[in-house]
Amino acid sequence: MSKEERKVPELRFKDFHDDWEQRKLKMVFKNFIVPMRDKPKIFSGDIPWTRIEDIQGRYLHGSTSGRYVSEDTVKSMNLKVIPKDSIIVSVSATFGVVAIVSNDLITNQTFIGLTPKPNYNIDFLYSFFKSSITRKKMRNESAGSTIFYITRKNIENMIGNFPSNEEQDKIGKFLKSLDTIIALHQRKINMLETLKKVYLSIIFPDRCETNPKMRFKNFNENWKEYKFFENINKIIDFRGRTPKKLEMKWSDKGYLALSALNVKNGFIDKNVDAKYGSEELYQRWMGGNYLKKGMVLFTTEAPMGNVALVPDNNGYILSQRTIAFDADKKMMTNLFLATILRTPLVINNLISISSGATAKGVSQKSLRALNLIVPTNLKEQERIGEFLTNIYDDIQIHQKQVNILNKLKSLYLHKMFL
Repeated sequence: MSKEERKVPELRFKDFHDDWEQRKLKMVFKNFIVPMRDKPKIFSGDIPWTRIEDIQGRYLHGSTSGRYVSEDTVKSMNLKVIPKDSIIVSVSATFGVVAIVSNDLITNQTFIGLTPKPNYNIDFLYSFFKSSITRKKMRNESAGSTIFYITRKNIENMIGNFPSNEEQDKIGKFLKSLDTIIALHQRKINMLETLKKVYLSIIFPDRCETNPKMRFKNFNENWKEYKFFENINKIIDFRGRTPKKLEMKWSDKGYLALSALNVKNGFIDKNVDAKYGSEELYQRWMGGNYLKKGMVLFTTEAPMGNVALVPDNNGYILSQRTIAFDADKKMMTNLFLATILRTPLVINNLISISSGATAKGVSQKSLRALNLIVPTNLKEQERIGEFLTNIYDDIQIHQKQVNILNKLKSLYLHKMFL
């Protein structure tokens, strides 16, 4: 008998062998709370009014908008309160938005509130609704041509597969611990992002100023304003060039092409838009203008303004919507150039000189209008670049961990449920 016939998941913990049982959700939950369509006209009181935007993780604690409803409003409008230790599940537009309710709250008709019966593990039920299998079932039960929704009756009669209480507890605890690790990394990212914004605002001068609010020790010279290209020794720009124009094709391996899709802020994502060129294509395309380690990569459009350093001397093809700069070593370090191009002031200036109705972009011609205020001391440039790069690198380390863990969680959610 196959695993599907036996009603067991593909992946499960040791010592659990019994078949999972099929049950309608009305056997699993004691309350199905459908919120009222009417929105409160007056916000005051203690009961949070929550929206889909308030869900930022496993738990829904309250209202990020600061909107609350009084008990009098609840009674007068007959609003439905979703009690603590329930689950809310999106039943309109986007399926799979789920949260465990930490405090009594009121929400809109995007959600339905589900209060579990005793002996059902709430962490297991949370993951049950997050699984791709359940989302697919909800989509199959939904109605609507453009905006999909699922009725309370369909939710009540939807069939799920459930293990013993002990196995529910094991699965729920395991996936909760994974979410906890992801949340820790995300909090670290948020903290570092806040720290980065603070430092960017004080390490670089404001508009029309020549000195920042914070200086590293032993640096006190005034910064100086330059036209962008005064600091640039070499520009490599092959935008618009394609293999087809060279009467050639991309290869399965060889030299990686760098484009606006895989040049991210601070690193090269070799898993995105991975196109490769042969030795012949590389030589014809680059024409001797090779990318060297440490040169600054800058995306000009879709998206505009992503910056990274060429990571090594392995050789790369400079492809769509990306320019490479090599700074004049007497005036600016490449590390500082990469750093200043990511500052809010420069980003805002780039937006002001950009063109395009939907996808904003800049060209070499428009970059001539860009001014940079920089330290005249190269050692100060290097210190600033290293300091901020360490923060950027820490953010990337934690972000990569979040990405890996989220992929792992998706795999578990697919293989541990029926």
